Amino acid sequence: MLNSAKSVVAVVHKLAMAIIKEQTTPDILSSIIKIAQSEMGLTSGGFLLQHDTFWAAEKMLGLDIQDLRGVSGILKTTRIFNDELGELIWAEIVSQKEIDARYPNKNLSCDTKSGVSEIRIPLHYRQNFIGFFIFEREAEDADGEISKLIAAIMEIVGGIVADVAESRTNQIIEREKLIAQNRKLKSQLESVSPALIGNSEVMLEVYSQVRQVAPTDATVLIRGSSGTGKELVARSIVDLSPRNGKPFLTVNCAALPETLIESELFGHEKGAFTGAIDRRIGRAEAADGGTLFLDEIGDLTPATQVKLLRFLQEKTFSRIGSNTELRSNVRFIAATSRNLEELIEKNLFREDLYYRLNIFAIQMPDLADRGGDIILLAEHFAQKLNKKYGKSVKGFSRDAMAALLDWKWTGNVRELENCIERAVLTSSGETIHIANLPPQMRPEDLSKSGGLQSAQDGDEPEGKSFDEMVSLYKKNIISKTLKQYNNNKSAAARALGLTPRMMYYELKREANEDSK
Repeated sequence: MLNSAKSVVAVVHKLAMAIIKEQTTPDILSSIIKIAQSEMGLTSGGFLLQHDTFWAAEKMLGLDIQDLRGVSGILKTTRIFNDELGELIWAEIVSQKEIDARYPNKNLSCDTKSGVSEIRIPLHYRQNFIGFFIFEREAEDADGEISKLIAAIMEIVGGIVADVAESRTNQIIEREKLIAQNRKLKSQLESVSPALIGNSEVMLEVYSQVRQVAPTDATVLIRGSSGTGKELVARSIVDLSPRNGKPFLTVNCAALPETLIESELFGHEKGAFTGAIDRRIGRAEAADGGTLFLDEIGDLTPATQVKLLRFLQEKTFSRIGSNTELRSNVRFIAATSRNLEELIEKNLFREDLYYRLNIFAIQMPDLADRGGDIILLAEHFAQKLNKKYGKSVKGFSRDAMAALLDWKWTGNVRELENCIERAVLTSSGETIHIANLPPQMRPEDLSKSGGLQSAQDGDEPEGKSFDEMVSLYKKNIISKTLKQYNNNKSAAARALGLTPRMMYYELKREANEDSK
């Protein structure tokens, strides 16, 4: 019972210690509620935090949403969900005018009616009103003196609580922004192709270009290193085009010898050359009405380049061994990993063909330039390979994830997929560990390839134990990720597959090690 100065001091002390002891904002708010319940007779209440056009009601005790509407008098609609930061009730306000009319001064109030005291402690942060701590208890005295005493206690810690509440509000806002961003990204991804994975800025630009050019019949040139997913982009363009459902045929210009590439493209008549025992329809003819994808266009021979140029210009061609002109209504998409401009300078690629192909160019980024996409792709491949090999992989250990993020990926997405296939095959549980990755990616081997030393920003591995090298490695990965996300710890934690608490632990451990 709060019936003496001593008891008041004891409660204030408990509140202060709880605020100091707890490490997260939700835990602090929960502790305040528990102390209010055990020491002050709270029967119902919680925090109502304001931001622009919505309120967030948090750490509610004994109040459902209808009760909350009655207590505040300003709530209209809600949506409830759980996240790693705690249970939230999001509420839309009726209007700012109604708030101002109901709480004109936004001052502390204590009303005793029908045996119930309603205490409302306003929360101010830097002179700005940010919400209320709403508190209901059974009145033990007619004049409400005890309730007034409780109100005075809470007002004492109100400033600290307001500081905490403001931090929580910022977390809520950040969460809402992330939800909106994820919805937008999901919509963008789904509107391109489920085969394309990634939400890095460079990939978002690729998605935008795909959506721009897909509805047209414009010729597209997809450029990028080997293994970056150029054919997937080509298929995505087709999926969003009016030619979807029509033939989509591929010619790998680098895989066929000079003697066969022309026949593959345009076909041949029976007896046109030795071995031509039957008439053959080429890809250009078979793709009529659809799309023809010319992969590694930079490897075409000069003679074939001439015939392809004519086909691009006129949409006409002739089979080998025939003088009959044929017409085919196809859309052209080409791809190359070679520098066409250099080939032109060396007279190995026709300049006029280059300009015909380069109407709309899409540059595919290297995997090393796609940041957090590496983990998204790794998880995607793991799930796909689970079905293939009957495995049940659900994620990656932190060390394995760090190794994936630090690897140079010269073979791009194709190399990553091969790496994950090996990891899934060798895994024995639900988690892929660093031991499941190729030997050259493991910390003990990275020093030989230059990966570990660079990952440690110059820290020499000589003379260090394995655990020390791994610790340095993890420290650098976290540092790089924090820098990538402008020191936003929550965003960095998500990119690394960590919870906020795990990120806090790692940062605290690093700080302790640095202080030794």
